[in-house]
Amino acid sequence: MIKRFSAVLMCLAILVFACTPTLAATTEELEQAKAELKKIQQSLTDNKKNLDNVKAQLAETNKQLDATNQQIAALDAQMAGTKAEVAEAEALRDAQEKALESRINVMYMYGDTGYMEVLFSSEDFSQMLSKLDSIRSVVQADRNAVNALDATKKQIESKNADLEAQKQVAVEAKALQESIKKQQSEQAAALQKAYDDEIAAGKALAGKYGLNGMIFGDYQWPIDPNNPEAFIITSRFSNGQVTRGADVVAAGGTATHEGVDIGVKSGTPVLAMADGTVIMAAYNGGYGNYVGLDHGKDAEGHSIGSGYGHLSEIKVTQGQQVKKGDVVGLSGNTGASTGPHLHFNLIIDSKNVDALLYFPTYNFNIQE
Repeated sequence: MIKRFSAVLMCLAILVFACTPTLAATTEELEQAKAELKKIQQSLTDNKKNLDNVKAQLAETNKQLDATNQQIAALDAQMAGTKAEVAEAEALRDAQEKALESRINVMYMYGDTGYMEVLFSSEDFSQMLSKLDSIRSVVQADRNAVNALDATKKQIESKNADLEAQKQVAVEAKALQESIKKQQSEQAAALQKAYDDEIAAGKALAGKYGLNGMIFGDYQWPIDPNNPEAFIITSRFSNGQVTRGADVVAAGGTATHEGVDIGVKSGTPVLAMADGTVIMAAYNGGYGNYVGLDHGKDAEGHSIGSGYGHLSEIKVTQGQQVKKGDVVGLSGNTGASTGPHLHFNLIIDSKNVDALLYFPTYNFNIQE
């Protein structure tokens, strides 16, 4: 029994911390900071949408530009092929023209003598006519071959001209796409700078009130925001100056409240606030079935932890790694509880803090 009690105390030492406020700020100052952070968050949400939209357009432009470059490369390859075909046709035409010229020159040089030689060398008139027809056929064939090669060359040149025209269109498209890309890149850079500057301003304001790292959607509310009961708060965080009701104390609870109670029905999925390691998954005195998570350190170096109490069922085991939004348990009524709800601890630098101040974008329905 003593060992079990010591183990519980050790776990409580990890998960239950001093109840003094993070900063000596007035309620009014905190509410003003919360309202300003909410405006910043909404502005960041809108700006992020615009930034993501421009980035998506830029990605599409890059995609189109890649396709255009591929098209130009393919056209260049085709034109290289047609130029080779033109060169080959020209070489054949030149050879054919030389053959034709040679035969014509021979006939011109010998004139009628050539025909007489054909006549006298023929055995009869019929053979002579046949030889003359053969000579004429060879010459005509040469002429036809030259004409055919000329036609082929013209077809190839026409094809090459079409390819050149297509390439010109592609080159003009590429120039336009590169111009659009430049504009989109400059716009994205400007939006990114404005977004980063706004985050810096928001973090500076949050840091002034000890709200570092908790205002830009880095953390998950433990109940699905789409659940109509997600933001019903039946008991707020107590900083030691305000005590809880006698009914809670009579039920075994403490006079101060180191977390917030969310009024959800038993069996509601309870979500991990962030990635982390399960450091407790067991029955924990007044907290009933309890899950404690260690989330490591945030961007500013603050250690972050969270706890989930009064669970009807635990869905994780000690030492298990969880992701933001994973179900760690089901809400319930175990331990020192006056009714079904989720007790939610938010722990920063070994101190319990008021979780509601760290989720300024939500509107909570306080029903104490």
